[in-house]
Amino acid sequence: MPTNPQDTAAALRAITAERSEAFLERTAVVRALVVALLAGQHSLLLGPPGTAKSELARELTSRVDGARYWEILLSKFTDPKRMFGPVDVAALTRGEYTQVFAGRATQCEIAFIDEIFKMLRRGTERDPGAAQRAAVSPRKRRRPDRLPAHRRGVRL
Repeated sequence: MPTNPQDTAAALRAITAERSEAFLERTAVVRALVVALLAGQHSLLLGPPGTAKSELARELTSRVDGARYWEILLSKFTDPKRMFGPVDVAALTRGEYTQVFAGRATQCEIAFIDEIFKMLRRGTERDPGAAQRAAVSPRKRRRPDRLPAHRRGVRL
């Protein structure tokens, strides 16, 4: 692992170039993911199925040495305990409320959560893009005169 900034920058440039060649037309996405890794921030990849979003995320995160990696595929039936850990029943019998975090998202440096929009709300199964659009676009507000009568409120 590089120890000085120049070697680290060179290694990141090499990884970015290599992944950009492997994933055609994804240079901007690769660069954005590398920047998110460097900044220690979250990243969100949106796109239609089959465009290698998951594979790209796995490939880049596999390059981080020493980081604990955790992955989950969500569905509308996924229990949050699978992500954050179950309640410790033994501690609960002693009157303590604790969760078992070992091996969960809370104990890793990199958490890959796939199909996150499938968990947002029910009714989007027929239109998978609806949850994505709702999450990233501002909600359109109706004009007050077009609201249903029970939502108009009192007007002076």
